[in-house]
Amino acid sequence: MPRMIVWRSRPASRYMSTAFHARDMLQIIERLGEDGLLRFWGSSYGTVLGMTFAAMFPDRVDRMMLDATVNPHEYMAGTSLEMLLDADKTFYAFILECMASSECPLSDPGDNAADLIDTLNDVLREMAAGEKGPELYRELKNDVIYRGLYWPTGWAELGRKLQFINADFTPATAETESDPGDGTSSTETEFEYNKGSAAVFGTRCADSLLRAQSPNDLAELILQQAQVSSFADVNTATSLVCAAWGIEPAERYDGNFRAKTKHPILFVNGLYDPAAPVASARNASTGFEGSGVLLHDGYGHGLGAHPNMCVGRAVRRYFVTGELPTPGTVCEREVGPFDIDPRAWQNNPDLLEI
Repeated sequence: MPRMIVWRSRPASRYMSTAFHARDMLQIIERLGEDGLLRFWGSSYGTVLGMTFAAMFPDRVDRMMLDATVNPHEYMAGTSLEMLLDADKTFYAFILECMASSECPLSDPGDNAADLIDTLNDVLREMAAGEKGPELYRELKNDVIYRGLYWPTGWAELGRKLQFINADFTPATAETESDPGDGTSSTETEFEYNKGSAAVFGTRCADSLLRAQSPNDLAELILQQAQVSSFADVNTATSLVCAAWGIEPAERYDGNFRAKTKHPILFVNGLYDPAAPVASARNASTGFEGSGVLLHDGYGHGLGAHPNMCVGRAVRRYFVTGELPTPGTVCEREVGPFDIDPRAWQNNPDLLEI
C-alpha cells in the first residue's frame, strides 16, 4: 500500500495501460521513417500487447507472431479463468517425465504419478497448518512448483526440490526452513527503470475492469478459479490486488479484439504450457480474420522454453514470406525435457531453411 500511495501522486501512473503501450509502438514505427508497418514477436503478456495493437491499428500489421497466448477478453475482464487450464496437465506431464528420467531425483519405476502428486499435496497441506503455513504454502506451491514448470531446463532441479519436500520437509522444519533449495528466493531488486512486480500490476490492473469493495465481493470468482486448477492461488493474488487498484487509466482499450489485419497473425502455442493454454490461442485466433494457429508438443511457457526446429522454420517462413502453416499443424517434440539445449536456435543453419 505505501508504494500505491506514492504512485497515486505520479501523473505517469495513469498512462501504464496496454492501450498506451500500443500507441508507443505506433510512434516508434512512425519515427523509424520506413514503411510505417509493424513486425512484432510477442510472448505471454506480449500477446496482449500485440492483439491490442492489432485491434487498434489493424492496417499497420505486417507480421505479428504471438507465442504463449493470453485470452484477451478474460485478461481485460480481470477474471483469468482460462489461464491455468493446462497447468495441472503440465504438472502431471512433468511428474511422468521426471519419474522416467535418471536425471531426475524423483525417478522410480515403482512409483505412480497420481499417487506421488497426492502425497506431495498431503505434505503441502500439512505444512499449511504450521505457524508459517500460509506463507510457506504459497512459496512452495506457486513460486517453486508452478513457476518451476515454466522452464523444462530446470526440471531436474525442480524434481530435487520436490523430493526434498516429500521426504525431508516436515511442519517442524517448516518453521525454520523457507527455501527448499537454491534459487527459489522471491527477493527482487528494484532499479530506476525496473519496478519489479509493481510495474506488472501497474499495467495489468490498469487494463483490468475488475474492481471490488471488499474481498467478499470476489468470493464467487475465487471459487471459480479454484475449480479450474490446483494452482488457482496464482490468479487469486492478482485478482485481489487489481480489485483494489486505486488508479484509473487515462485510456483503457475496451474493444472486442476482432479485426482484419493488413497481414494475418500467426499464433503459436505449446500443448503443455502452465500459463497459456491451447484454448487461449484458438479463442484469440477466432477474432482476427485469416490468422493461423501453430501448435507444438513442447513443455513450458513459450516456445523458447522448449526449442523446436519445426516451429523455428515455420516462424522464419512466416516472417520472410508471410506464409502461414497448414491449419491443424502440430510440431512434434524433438527432444525430451532433460535433453534441451538452450542454445539450439543460436547460429543453427537448419533455421535458414524456408
